[in-house]
Amino acid sequence: MTFLSICSGVEAASVAWSPLGFKAVAFSEVDPFCNTLLKCCYPEVENIGDLTHADFTRFRGRFDILIGGTPCQSFSTAGKRQGARDKHGGWDFFQFLTEISKCGYGFVWRVLDARFFGVPQSRRRVFLIGHFGDWRPPAKVLFEQESPSWDDWQSKKKQHKNSAMDDCAKTLLTSNQRTAYFNGGHQGKRIYPPDISITLSSAEGSNKGLYKTAEGIRRLTPLEYERCQGFPDNYTAITYRGKPASDTQRY
Repeated sequence: MTFLSICSGVEAASVAWSPLGFKAVAFSEVDPFCNTLLKCCYPEVENIGDLTHADFTRFRGRFDILIGGTPCQSFSTAGKRQGARDKHGGWDFFQFLTEISKCGYGFVWRVLDARFFGVPQSRRRVFLIGHFGDWRPPAKVLFEQESPSWDDWQSKKKQHKNSAMDDCAKTLLTSNQRTAYFNGGHQGKRIYPPDISITLSSAEGSNKGLYKTAEGIRRLTPLEYERCQGFPDNYTAITYRGKPASDTQRY
């Protein structure tokens, strides 16, 4: 299978799909640091830059899947959180559905949580799959019978005393030392043991995801953030503008 990736970021799609043999024909990304990482990790793949100015006609017939994770400034804690009032928000999702329907696509969407798919954090995202002329193939992908429900997950956790997320979390920290869990209010005031996972904040902040380790109470490192997201260790540890990427850039 081949795919064209838009809003590529650091290319989660390539990381997830390369074990399946999927190949990218092109990326579309504008962020300078991400562009440097893409060139470093995938030098053979063209980056066409800003998708609003790119000529996609030359890729017609060259890929099987178009994939992208669009920005969410209107709703993210990293933005102004103005929701539908923001120029980026409003009826965008409805408009998107309307336009792909006009193009002849059938589609389905579903909210999936990363903790059910092998990473140590709760991260709920909307996944929408479209298929030209028919909505049933996407439905088979997103609503497969073996998809775990919340009740199934809880039942399995009680039976086995842990879960896939717990197992991942135990290997998350570079230094593991269990301690009590202190709930001081919002996420920034909480301190977690290594076998408890949180949802990563888009705002790499001063008090997000504090853990008690042998070195004391600290936030997650870039390496540990990579593990939370399912990336290989040191995936973002590239040379950027002639020197090692800073923690801020990697976050």
